[in-house]
Amino acid sequence: MNDSATYRHSHTTQGYGETYEAAYGPSTYYGQLWNTIERDLVVSTLKQIRQAGAEKCLDFACGTGRILGVAESVFDCTVGVDVSDAMIAVAREKCAKSKIIKQDLTCSSLQDRFDVITSFRFFRNAEESLRNDALRSMHRHLSGNGYLVANIHGNPCSPGMIALSARSLVSRGTARTISKKKFERLLTNNGFKTEMQINYSYLPRIGSFFPRWYRPLMGPFEKALPNLPLLRHISESTLFVARVV
Repeated sequence: MNDSATYRHSHTTQGYGETYEAAYGPSTYYGQLWNTIERDLVVSTLKQIRQAGAEKCLDFACGTGRILGVAESVFDCTVGVDVSDAMIAVAREKCAKSKIIKQDLTCSSLQDRFDVITSFRFFRNAEESLRNDALRSMHRHLSGNGYLVANIHGNPCSPGMIALSARSLVSRGTARTISKKKFERLLTNNGFKTEMQINYSYLPRIGSFFPRWYRPLMGPFEKALPNLPLLRHISESTLFVARVV
C-alpha cells in the first residue's frame, strides 16, 4: 500500500477538514443520517454511561469534532486527539469546552486515563495494523473498567457496501469494509468485551447525491428495520459498547 492510500495520509491533506464537514451538510446522506438517527443514538448511549459514573471522555481520532461536541454536553471533562491539523482546526472552532491535542496515541501516550473513549468512522478506514495499534492504545488510556464506544460503517453485507464492492470490481479498485464479527474479534484480541451492539444505517446511498424524495424515507426506515430480526445483519453501521477486560 503506498503512502497516499494510508489512513493517516488521507486525513491530513490540506483542506480535508472542510471537505469532511461538507459531507455532513444538511442536504447530504450522512448529514441526514446524523440528524435523524445517529446523533440521538450517540447522546443516549453516552448519557447511560454518564449515569453509571463516567466523568472523563477521550474522543480518539476526533476529526472535526462531531462526536466530541456531543460528549461535551454529557461529560465533565472531554479531550479530543487527532493527527490532522486540517481536522483539528475545524474541531477547535466547534468544541470550545474540550481540550484538543494533536498527537498520535499509537506512538505516544497521554498522562491521563479516561472513563470512556469514543471512536467513530475510524475502524473501516484504518489499515489492519492501525486498527490493532489503535485498540491497544485505547486500552492503555482507559481506567480499569472503562468503556469503549465505537462504530463501524462498512458492513460488507449491507446494500450500500455490496454496491460499492461491485463498482470497485469494475474499476479494479478495492472497497474497504469491516464486518461486525471481525470487529468483535478485534475487540476480544485487544482486551475488550462487547456489551452491546446497536445496528443502524439501512438505506443505501444513491450515488454521490441525496435527492429530496429520498430524505423523508430515512427516519421511518431506520426506526422500523432494526425490529425485523432477519434484516439486522444488513445494516451498514453498528454502534458497539465494550468494556476493558
